[in-house]
Amino acid sequence: MIWPRKTKDAAKLVAPPWHKDEVAAPIPGALATVAVPERLSVAVLGMEPLGTAVALRLVHAGFSPIGFDARPGKAARAVARGIVMAGGLAQAASVATVAIAVLPSAEALLQLSAQLRQCPDRQIRYVIDLSSLSTCTKICAADALQAIGITLLDCSVIGTSAQIYDGDVLVCASGPKPAIEHLRPVLAGFSRRVEEVGELGAATKMKAITSHLGMLHNAAPQKR
Repeated sequence: MIWPRKTKDAAKLVAPPWHKDEVAAPIPGALATVAVPERLSVAVLGMEPLGTAVALRLVHAGFSPIGFDARPGKAARAVARGIVMAGGLAQAASVATVAIAVLPSAEALLQLSAQLRQCPDRQIRYVIDLSSLSTCTKICAADALQAIGITLLDCSVIGTSAQIYDGDVLVCASGPKPAIEHLRPVLAGFSRRVEEVGELGAATKMKAITSHLGMLHNAAPQKR
């Protein structure tokens, strides 16, 4: 496993001012692209800082993601940054086969299956969950989504939202191996490296471990 590192060009990237009303500038520079299979159309559900960064990085990787956020303020900010936004979940679900979920609460993730069930033209077959929620929540959501023919992957980003703009993060992916391999081009579209870490829920546990190790490293006295 690798730890995300800061590249020499990282200083050129300006992290978006999420705490302000201003809109950050687009990602500078040309970024490497990945091969994008036509069947892997992507919707990003949730325009949190992480979701916005993922959507913009995927654009520069050659995808054409569509975003959705039920909160008008979040949706307006995403539009201002150049992200194509759906008018509702049904519209997003009708044009994408893969959804990347960055949702603010366990309730939102657990309700997703019920909401998708009501989308008559649903094309979504996979949900990549990047939310910072418990393993139990993700397993319950996976069971509910499986009941309507959708496979959920528990994935964690090791690194910050700002690092995603440089593709300088590690993605830990857990869940069914065939699904991970099928969706690897999407995961690679916003990361430096993708690691399969085991059964569903393992990625959330890995994130917790790396966060704990990071806190220990920062708390340790530094030699001068």
